[in-house]
Amino acid sequence: MKLSAIIPTILALIFSIASAQAQDAGPFALHKGLKIERAYTSVYGPDAEEINRISAVTPDWFEIDYSDTRGIAAKRRVRTIDRRTAGVYFLGFAKRLPTTVKGTTSLGISSSALLELRETGQTRIGLMYDTGLNVIDGVLTLVEKVKMPVLVENQIVQFAALYVRGVFRSGSRQGLGEFYILDNKNQPVTIQYNINLSWEERPRTTRTVRVTAGRSQHEAMMDTLSAYKAYDVYGIHFDFGKASIKPQTANVVADIAKALELNPNWTLLLEGHTDSIGGPAYNKKLSQQRAASVKSMLVRKFGVDPNRLQTAGLGLAEPKASNKTLQGRAQNRRVELTRTDR
Repeated sequence: MKLSAIIPTILALIFSIASAQAQDAGPFALHKGLKIERAYTSVYGPDAEEINRISAVTPDWFEIDYSDTRGIAAKRRVRTIDRRTAGVYFLGFAKRLPTTVKGTTSLGISSSALLELRETGQTRIGLMYDTGLNVIDGVLTLVEKVKMPVLVENQIVQFAALYVRGVFRSGSRQGLGEFYILDNKNQPVTIQYNINLSWEERPRTTRTVRVTAGRSQHEAMMDTLSAYKAYDVYGIHFDFGKASIKPQTANVVADIAKALELNPNWTLLLEGHTDSIGGPAYNKKLSQQRAASVKSMLVRKFGVDPNRLQTAGLGLAEPKASNKTLQGRAQNRRVELTRTDR
């Protein structure tokens, strides 16, 4: 057979393998810059937001830079061997903990635990639940396979997930949990969990609401604002209940500045939007303050002409999704860009 006849077949095979690998990796594939944004409730109150940024990936471990709107910042290193086989899931992050806790996973369960759930419907797992590195042991039981919505960049994508229930016990302490785990053996990230521990006053609920590759958004902003009137910006996080922008998310404001720099005739209305927690008057004021904070950073840090920017706060008046869920409330907390030059 001639080489010219073989080449198309080889190229098609290479393309199919690459496509399969890319599909398997998906948006949760580990790489430096990956951000997994989650919302959570705890004994300290409702709907705080957290950013888990992958700051390094090596053959032996990956590292998470964690920050949240309640002021916690931490770093954790998860070993590759633990990500594959560990039987303990370390919940949450806190200051002054060891960077590496051997035998534990973070952000999800291990690959071996997911495979055992698929194959047998059950897996044994422990939850490490506090800064004392205490563990409560239990069993996860598969209930059904479901679809779970998550924002990928700024678009909702439905992911295949395993809905499992957990029963935990350690001496007199007991716990019950529900988990929605991404059905991908290479990325068994927990999309949502609801955990009731008998000694805590309030359940712990955590929801993965957005995943992003960490790339600049300015091109997507320009494309959308060129064709349509408005663009919803996610990824600008503020201190809990305040209008001060978290330093870790200033890069998103920089993307707005870049879009304005490349389009010098554009003028924008910056609209702040909130969820329903706190009531209409409170949220309207907070959204106004947050929109003003974005404008202030654009002017002060990035040199944007203030005359090109207007601000408004609509509070909870224009939700994108239901305010009854963590995912929905996270979609409603946003800054909307609207062109005013046309």
